Formats: sequence, structure tokens, C-alpha cells
Amino acid sequence: MALTREYKQTVLARIKRDPKFARALYAEAVNALMEGETDGGLSMLRDLVHANITFKELSR
Repeated sequence: MALTREYKQTVLARIKRDPKFARALYAEAVNALMEGETDGGLSMLRDLVHANITFKELSR
């Protein structure tokens, strides 16, 4: 199922304003990776990075 832009923007906004949500999402991402669900885990990690810094800044 493809995610809509509105959904992604909602998740990114929530990560920015709610540190508890961001920590829970990080824990869920790590659990997903450990269980072999790499697509979902990497997607959650990508959202966390995107909400906090840009990929351009990350690559420096």
C-alpha cells in the first residue's frame, strides 16, 4: 500500500513535536530490523532522520 504525502507529513510533524513518539518509533524500527522486517524498519529510520536533519546534512 502506497502512503500518501499527507500521511508522511503528519508522521514527520509528530516526530518533530513529540520526543516520546520519536523514541517509540525508533524502538519499533530497531525491533522490526531485528525481526528481519528490513523494509519497515528502514522506512521508520528514514522518517526519523528526515524529521530531524536532512539527508544532505547527514552526508557531510
